[in-house]
Amino acid sequence: MAFLKDVQSACQIHDDLLAEYIEEARQTLMADYLLRQHQDQESLDELLSLDFIQLEQRLTGHPKLIMNKGRLGWGIDDINQYAPECQGRFRLRFLAVHPDICLFGIEQNLFYEEILADVLGESEFRSVLEQLTGPFSEYRLVGVHPWQWQRYIATQFMDDLCHQQIIDLGERGPIMTPQSSIRTLSEATGTGQYDIKVALSILNTSCVRGIPQKYIEVGPKISTFVDSVVKNDPFLQEVRVLKEVASIAVPHDGYQDIKDASYRYKELLGCVWRESVASKIAEDETAIQSPATEGPVDAADLDEVPDLELEEDLVADAGQTQDATEDQESEDLEELELSTDDVPDLELEEDLVADAGQTQDATE
Repeated sequence: MAFLKDVQSACQIHDDLLAEYIEEARQTLMADYLLRQHQDQESLDELLSLDFIQLEQRLTGHPKLIMNKGRLGWGIDDINQYAPECQGRFRLRFLAVHPDICLFGIEQNLFYEEILADVLGESEFRSVLEQLTGPFSEYRLVGVHPWQWQRYIATQFMDDLCHQQIIDLGERGPIMTPQSSIRTLSEATGTGQYDIKVALSILNTSCVRGIPQKYIEVGPKISTFVDSVVKNDPFLQEVRVLKEVASIAVPHDGYQDIKDASYRYKELLGCVWRESVASKIAEDETAIQSPATEGPVDAADLDEVPDLELEEDLVADAGQTQDATEDQESEDLEELELSTDDVPDLELEEDLVADAGQTQDATE
C-alpha cells in the first residue's frame, strides 16, 4: 500500500480515489488468499478432474486489472457465501413482475415458459403457475441474487411489492454457484442448460454490476444474428455460440427520471438468461478455459500424468477439439474471440468464443 501512496502525486490521484483503491486492494488480497488456500489443497490430478464451472472458480481473475476482486459492498461473510473462490452455493429468489413495469426480450420462436420450466424444474414451475393465476398470469419472472434482494430490492421496490406490481415467490430453483465474474451463475451440478446473469450492485473491477436496460429488448436478437453469421462463415463452422435467449429489467420509477443520478440506481433489478457451456458440448467432450492452460507448470507435477495429451483432453468451451501444438493457429483463433467489449454489458463475451478453450467474461 505504501507504493500507492508514493505514486499518488505523480499519478495525480485524488485522496478519495486513493482510499477507495486501497480498499479494493485489500479486498482483492483477501480473495486471493482464500483462493490460494483452496489451490494448495489440490493436486494436478484433482484439477484435471474438475468440470468447467469448478475450474472457472479457480481462475485468478481479470488479467488486465490488478484489483480484480475489489467487490466493494461485501464483507467477509458475503465473500464466504457468494464468491467463486469459496465455491458458494445458494438458490436464487424469484419475483413475478407485472409486464407493464418491465422491459423484456426473448429469442424468436422460444417461449419464456420453456426456459423457466427448464430452470425451475417441472414440479416447481407448476407450483409457480398455480400461484400466479387470474390477474397475475401474465406476470414475468426475474431471478434475483439473494444478496441483492436483502440489500436493495426488498427496500427500494417496497411500493411495487405492496401494490402487487411485484410478487415475491421466495427462493426457488436449483442450487446455483458463481462463475469468476461473480454475477453470472450456473447450476452447481454443472449440467444446467442455462446460466443466468443477475444484478449485483457491488463495485467490482471499476463498475457497479447491475443490469443495464439499454440492450434488454434487443439482446436476444443480436445473439441470434451473431449466431447466424457464425454458422454461415466457413472459417467459423466449429464455433458454437452461447446465445442470450431472454432478458428482463425492471426500471425503478423513483430513480428513472433523475437525469444525473448514478447509473447504479437504474440497474437494480433484472437478469439475462444465457445458454450454458454444458448445453453445447457432447458427452465425450470437455470444456476448459484457455486461461486455465496458461502459466508456469512444475515439471514434477507433469510427471504425475506422463501420458497427458492436451490436444485431445483440453477442449474449447465451444466443444472444438484442436491440436494444442499448433501454436500459430491457436494464436490466430484467439484473435477471433467474438465479444461485445464495444457494447457495454451486453455480455456476449462469454458466448462468442473461437479459441480452443477461451471462455472469458471479458468485460467483468
